[in-house]
Amino acid sequence: MSKYTEFFDQLPVPAQSASDILPPSQRRALKPIRILAMGLACVMLLMGITALASKALTGDWLGFLIDTAGQEDKITGMMQINETQTDGAYAVTLVNAIGDGQMMYLLFEIEDIENQRAFSTEEDLYPNMNDIYMGLKLFDGDAVEIPQVAQVERTVFRIDDRTDPNLARVIATWPYPHGRDELTSVKLGIDFMFRWDGTAPVSNYAMLAQGEWVFTVPLQYEVDIASYFFWDYVHSASYKIDISPISATVRSSHYEVDKLTGVVLKDGSVIEVINSTRSGYVTRTMKFEDITRYAVRYSYLNGIFAEAINPHDAVALLTNEGRIDLPVDRSR
Repeated sequence: MSKYTEFFDQLPVPAQSASDILPPSQRRALKPIRILAMGLACVMLLMGITALASKALTGDWLGFLIDTAGQEDKITGMMQINETQTDGAYAVTLVNAIGDGQMMYLLFEIEDIENQRAFSTEEDLYPNMNDIYMGLKLFDGDAVEIPQVAQVERTVFRIDDRTDPNLARVIATWPYPHGRDELTSVKLGIDFMFRWDGTAPVSNYAMLAQGEWVFTVPLQYEVDIASYFFWDYVHSASYKIDISPISATVRSSHYEVDKLTGVVLKDGSVIEVINSTRSGYVTRTMKFEDITRYAVRYSYLNGIFAEAINPHDAVALLTNEGRIDLPVDRSR
């Protein structure tokens, strides 16, 4: 869950209003205050809407998911897309995209154009299901589907204040298509959407729609990346690691490593990985002296950092298996 939605979830609900508590003789004195308070509330609401719209335009919306303070200059490549696709009762707009060479970060706006209150927080409609999930697929330029990741913790994070029952804003994250360096863009499709309670495995959910909403997403961005390639003698495995300011990708032949949990910096601090995905194994054929061919299988891990970092300050990655130390003399 994003910091933004956590804030709204934790707001206390007052049991009684002042007019319920005060005697009738004193309630008239509240009217001017109430009018002023209503005016201030409207101004604050407008400011909140304007702020969110501003974040959508400037790229600050990524801050709902990742703490970017101090590293804003390293997060580049924001694209203004504003492409809307409609299918059935839902119009989906891809407002913005940010790429770091490893992960795509996508800002979507979903509108219920038939006013079914699809995004209402009323418990009788969707009890305890205030999060949104979307089924994502990637296609190349020839409309051939690129295999999805095999293991995903979470890909969609709702960031709106949930006051409009017919509108929702979400950030979706998805790994780049590994091994497809020739691609300059991909087609990203959404084939279903549902409400759920945000817990895995998914059990408490309600389907909103099935359909086809397809967008073109660029893949080429200018990003500062620290890269490492080395051999792990303990596990007899090779590692190719790329670290950007906001994520890490590990290509490895060590299959037991299936989750990134953190990144360790030079000062000893540890930045948490808030989302980790693992792609299926990829077979590559290597030629040796034009005679022998070897089939090599790799797994790909992606992890999104809770805070933006200077990628050259990373000294190790933390995984479900322990720690992967980075050879500082082999970065490039």
